[in-house]
Amino acid sequence: MTITELLDSVDQKYRTDAQILLAHLLKIDRSQLFAHPERELTSAELAKIQPLLQKLQTSYPLAYLLGQKSFYGRDFIVTPDVLIPRPETETIIDELLKLEQTFTLQDGEFIQLVDVGTGSGVIPITADLEFTHPVSTIGLDISPGALKIAEQNADRLGTQTRFFESDLLEVFDQGIPEVGPIIITANLPYVDRDWDWTSENLKFEPEIALYAENHGLKLIFDLIDDINRKVPEGYLLLEADPSQHQAIKTYLENANLRLMHTNDFILVVEI
Repeated sequence: MTITELLDSVDQKYRTDAQILLAHLLKIDRSQLFAHPERELTSAELAKIQPLLQKLQTSYPLAYLLGQKSFYGRDFIVTPDVLIPRPETETIIDELLKLEQTFTLQDGEFIQLVDVGTGSGVIPITADLEFTHPVSTIGLDISPGALKIAEQNADRLGTQTRFFESDLLEVFDQGIPEVGPIIITANLPYVDRDWDWTSENLKFEPEIALYAENHGLKLIFDLIDDINRKVPEGYLLLEADPSQHQAIKTYLENANLRLMHTNDFILVVEI
């Protein structure tokens, strides 16, 4: 079977992803698929490729088949233990970099960034690599499987980000040490199970990283309460669906936290 014949056997809906997957498995550039469409695939290659193409056509996420996903220009390891990083989450990094430039640190001070619900670790690891100020980055997650992947990503990308198993800010029951400006970031589960417009791919991603009660807002509200108890001052950068922003704004006001601005999916809050 040739490359063309194999790709022609794939449903048109999945054709582009099939090309990306095939090039990845053959360890060639995608352009080479088009340059040599007549290439005959070996029996061993077909035995490896065809089951994955069949899986792809069930809407199984391409990122899990590749074992990686690009985020802010870097490839991160992803498995079904972690949520696949979304482009909208990159906006958190954009907002972090703007916020970073407003700080003036004293000798010995550093920014402490705590990412809650860290998943594959993309937010704290990227912040560690992008910040120009001294920074200590920490990732928290309730899932041991996710933390294992996050640690692999930190090692692979050469950062000192530390990871801890924690239910929200539980690990900081006595409060977060004040060593300079504190920033909390959070891309918590915020999907409402009743939404009828979510992607078919979601059924393959970890439910614990996706869904929350109270119209998707429970964990966000719980985090705000946690921050009120444990963080005397600082900033919160929070991801949520735009349809949830008004409810979150009201909750922040009742918690005496100031919403500075929103940017697409991101809310920037002064603690």
